[in-house]
Amino acid sequence: MDSSIYRVRPDIFMQDAPGRIRINHQGKNFILKVSEEIAKTFFQFVELGDGQHSFSAILDKFAQQHHQRIQKFSQFLINNNLAFLVDKKAYIEEESLADVNRYLCQFSQSPLQDFKRFSDARYLLIGDGYNLVSSVKTLAQLGIRHLHVLNTDLTRGVANEELVECFNSLSTHPLAQIEISASFENIEMSSFDNILQFHDRFDDQVYDYVTQVCEQSNISAYQAYQNGNHLFFANGLHQQFSQVREVSVEGL
Repeated sequence: MDSSIYRVRPDIFMQDAPGRIRINHQGKNFILKVSEEIAKTFFQFVELGDGQHSFSAILDKFAQQHHQRIQKFSQFLINNNLAFLVDKKAYIEEESLADVNRYLCQFSQSPLQDFKRFSDARYLLIGDGYNLVSSVKTLAQLGIRHLHVLNTDLTRGVANEELVECFNSLSTHPLAQIEISASFENIEMSSFDNILQFHDRFDDQVYDYVTQVCEQSNISAYQAYQNGNHLFFANGLHQQFSQVREVSVEGL
């Protein structure tokens, strides 16, 4: 562990309270019973776990008396997917994908492997309006290779030509391709590995159809809708909080 790059996930939430630290990540809650001095040390350790240093380099910044507790805390974070170790050999080396590599390194110990899985998969993007344009731009910059788009609102939404132009101008994958369809009739739904659905307005017919197809064909679906200023997710993306787990430093 000493020579590997140490990364604490940036999407965890830590809160200091008298005699304890609360940690939350994706519905999992932990409470660590610690003294004020140890809490301060742990927060400093988390700030240094930014993916730029090895674990041994981080540990050297603390007094010897704290090393054992930090090592236990570090292993606790790793065991609960709150932190991970990255080998630089697992990085994406292509210069055009440097931003993608930096992003994935925040969340994955195998960024190259995860990127290949992402770029090799076939995605169907269904949407309308600004959310559709934004999604096409983001996926292009992330290095998607196979993207098929269904624009569900050509009357009030964005033109297909604009979507193609956005994709081609921002794509970072040399073999990236985009296809656009006007209706479900022209699409073989079972040919996709993932279906992404982002709408400015909720459409219950589209939602019900996509959900049914995904269940029948065992396809992963990610759906989000924006009504006014409220964004809400479907298909399990909204996770309920699990029961809090409380541990002491000795129990890490």
